Amino acid sequence: MNANLHVTNFGLLPLLAFFVLVIISGAALANESDTQSNPFVNFLRGQISAPVKATLAASMTGKVTLFDVQEGSAVRASSKLIEFDCSLPKAHHTLLSAEKSAAEKKYQVSQRLHEFNNISELEVALAEADRDIALARLTESELALSRCTIKAPFDGFVVAKHAYQHEYVNEGDALLELVSQSDLEIEMLVPASHFNDYQRGTAVTMILDDSKRLIRANITRIVPVIDPVSQMVKVFAALHEPIKDLIPGMTGNIRLQSE
Repeated sequence: MNANLHVTNFGLLPLLAFFVLVIISGAALANESDTQSNPFVNFLRGQISAPVKATLAASMTGKVTLFDVQEGSAVRASSKLIEFDCSLPKAHHTLLSAEKSAAEKKYQVSQRLHEFNNISELEVALAEADRDIALARLTESELALSRCTIKAPFDGFVVAKHAYQHEYVNEGDALLELVSQSDLEIEMLVPASHFNDYQRGTAVTMILDDSKRLIRANITRIVPVIDPVSQMVKVFAALHEPIKDLIPGMTGNIRLQSE
């Protein structure tokens, strides 16, 4: 009885091996089929990025009196975003304006007196110099007052806020970050081994992960430095046309359009 059982088990081994081969082959065919049906499997990764962005810093040291924009707020170019307490600079500007007016009148009077030979040319020249100095100081004060307000440099959205109204900040402190949704582009990392396949003007396509939308673009910029660790090169591609609802940070698979 034991001999018969041994023979039966020995005969099952080829049969089991056959079934294993069938299963492996089927999995391989299925994987190949999936790859052919989805041409974006195992290609480069990319993301939508905004080339126009800025971190706005405090233009002066002082108290923030106006800062009512919030994260996600849309802003227009030249719109007022932040104001500082400029009571002292404004008072100083008023003083310098009065000094400039006095210097201007003194110079005009000196010119009249010189016509009647009551004062020398040197005195007229000194009066003129005093007027120019007062004008320069007033101009300097006006420039200082212009720093009391921070305006949006372009149309965009507030994506980060680092200070709030009524806070005291130092000159150079980061206050908020702006990003423009115009002129968006694709940013990707290309292996150095395939660098020659991705040159300026090369057409690429990107399929977004969330919506599966197809984005077409052409490479416009290549950073001429290879990362020594990852052996990757940063590449940027401009979209063929503006696309609605496209925002920075969206990701997807990248491939050469000609493939």
